[in-house]
Amino acid sequence: MKESVENILDKCLEDVSSGRAPGDVLDGYKEHPEYGRLQEMLYFALDLNNLQTPPATEIPDFSSLLDPAANDPVKKKLVYPFQLIMRIAATFILASIILLAGTSQASSSALPGDMLYPVKRNFERLKFACTFNGKGKAEFKMACSNLRLSEAIKLNERCGKTDTGLFTSMFDDSRYALEKAYSLPSSDRDEIIFRTAYLIKKQKEGMMQLYKSAPENDRTGISHYLCACGKRDELMDSMFGIKISLPSEKGCSYMETCCGCTEDAECRVSSEEMAKMKKSIQYAVHRKR
Repeated sequence: MKESVENILDKCLEDVSSGRAPGDVLDGYKEHPEYGRLQEMLYFALDLNNLQTPPATEIPDFSSLLDPAANDPVKKKLVYPFQLIMRIAATFILASIILLAGTSQASSSALPGDMLYPVKRNFERLKFACTFNGKGKAEFKMACSNLRLSEAIKLNERCGKTDTGLFTSMFDDSRYALEKAYSLPSSDRDEIIFRTAYLIKKQKEGMMQLYKSAPENDRTGISHYLCACGKRDELMDSMFGIKISLPSEKGCSYMETCCGCTEDAECRVSSEEMAKMKKSIQYAVHRKR
């Protein structure tokens, strides 16, 4: 379960802004299957950030164009003001958002396999990129995490299919929200951590619902992710002392049976997710210091 490039890019930019060299930051992600894309995106973002406003003397004086006699016969290269470039870019981005927003309305109910589903996911990425507030980013990823589980349940209801890639994204986004909480003021941090714990509890319940309604041949695959949901819930209790009981929860008595998760045969999906959660929390705490 590899973390999305969008989430990693956000972390990389924060690390670079804190003083780390881009190459050193990227070294930690060389094993990621989309390392090349991450590298390109990071350096492109840094190039945009490093653009400087040219000195006033370099901004051309167009008044001379009104007087032909004052024109220099030697053509000069025009240096366009940075503000003008940014206005053009902002206009282009705004137009893209308006066009995508119209298409997004039509794609809001799209599921994996539908023609408009990539449009839906691309619009989410655009909205995330345009969210600059730390708490807003965490809340947006929490919403995306819930949406992925909702899509998995609807896909199963529609055609009996299970897309485990949706579970991977669900874990990835909730983990991001938890990690992002550490960059927030204490009151916002505690709120996001508690809401993430509640989200994790509800997702475990949703996964149990999906497991029960899924075809028999899909249950084995789902059970590993269900096990990971249970382990996440336990981790939140052990690390933060947050134990939430839902009136509708009946426990996960199936977990050991359906996924074979015992002391001798640890569930691979669950182990990977727990390792990632612990690493994310440790990384976030270290960065906060």
